[in-house]
Amino acid sequence: MIRPAVDTLQQCLGDADESTRSEAMLALRELCKHHAELFVPIADDLRGVLDDDNTWIRERALIVLGEIAAGRPEAIDPPFDDFEACLADDVPNVRSKAILRLGSIAETYPDADRLSIDDFRACLDDDSWTVCSSATTALASLAETHPETVRPVIDDILELLSPSVEFIGSGPGGEQIHIMLALGRLGVTYPREAPRIVSVLQRIFDEDPWVRMEATEALLAIDAVDPEAATAAEGICALLLADDESTEAIERFVAAKPAVRALVITELRSRVGDMDSVDEKPTVAAAFRTISTIDDAYLHLS
Repeated sequence: MIRPAVDTLQQCLGDADESTRSEAMLALRELCKHHAELFVPIADDLRGVLDDDNTWIRERALIVLGEIAAGRPEAIDPPFDDFEACLADDVPNVRSKAILRLGSIAETYPDADRLSIDDFRACLDDDSWTVCSSATTALASLAETHPETVRPVIDDILELLSPSVEFIGSGPGGEQIHIMLALGRLGVTYPREAPRIVSVLQRIFDEDPWVRMEATEALLAIDAVDPEAATAAEGICALLLADDESTEAIERFVAAKPAVRALVITELRSRVGDMDSVDEKPTVAAAFRTISTIDDAYLHLS
């Protein structure tokens, strides 16, 4: 039943109407999530869509072709050349998707000799911070399977945050957040580089609470959080998670250093993800409500 639908959508990729091509690409994207094996015959069609006039279609074609390569690597030629060509696209989001997919298939084909670290290094120097952050994310993943390949570009990654720079798009989607989380992963992969990475992360406690929290997440990944700050945060969390709401908890939270507040919020957020018992939910929810009136906490908890 699915094969005929794929064939029909395949034909629609060549339709003269942009919206038809776009809807076909969207449908193919959804089907490919669960049936990547059915898409091997249309891999060449997807390669052709990578130069479509519609930016959104090009992005989705990159994603679907990457998923086919990951799901059935033995069935198609690795699309290294296709993704590398997309790195020259005029649209940053397309370049961003291309470098992410290039890193992904490099992991899928661990013995491939087509991997060029120069592609990633060039993206770290891209005019778009979206592309820079995507390259950093891809490298952090790639380092787990190709540590010696990625090691030479660690300096380039650290340079992105040294000295501090103005980033486009502050807040939860800000590029600096992705770079910091990637640095945390790199600190785990390369323990000898951890001190330098920690030094950079510890300087990133600016006015944006999201930035502070994600820097803390990265430091936690490397197990490099200041012990005194951790102790202070544990005390505040204990008060916040007590059965009765505590004025002292709020006062201590407000008076705490940014690094301590970031640790408190990080701990509460992790509690939400780790909760096994329904009985624990009201307690955590109450803790959220207790500090939700504090501006920088509200950004994390709303």
